[in-house]
Amino acid sequence: MKQLHGHDVLRWVGAISIFIAAAFFAHAQATKVEGFWVLRIEPTWQCLIVLQQMDPIIWGEVVIGHANYPLTGTLKSNEIVFRTEVEGQSSEFKGEVKGDMMEGSVSLPAPLGVVRWSATRFKPPPERPQ
Repeated sequence: MKQLHGHDVLRWVGAISIFIAAAFFAHAQATKVEGFWVLRIEPTWQCLIVLQQMDPIIWGEVVIGHANYPLTGTLKSNEIVFRTEVEGQSSEFKGEVKGDMMEGSVSLPAPLGVVRWSATRFKPPPERPQ
């Protein structure tokens, strides 16, 4: 068995510290999608989605008028996939998250087929000072 010297121990401690810092930084930089999003499906349809997140799982609701429909999915890196069922019709959304924007394609029931979608994070206006 090889005996470790002081400089060997320091080298190992340094390497472990760098690994821990990199893992922490990668986790801190993970894509976050929690919150309210305005979802647009080409050409003219839009609604609100509310997302919650516990990596890699996402869940939430699609809000259309006064009705809410559950959604579930996954977020891996910046690739998002979620499914919902609205009035008995299932749809699967696949796309990419880019900061406060998302975009991709969705498989809608016939005769619509696959169409493009996009979403923008909804940020309420700042409160006015009293």
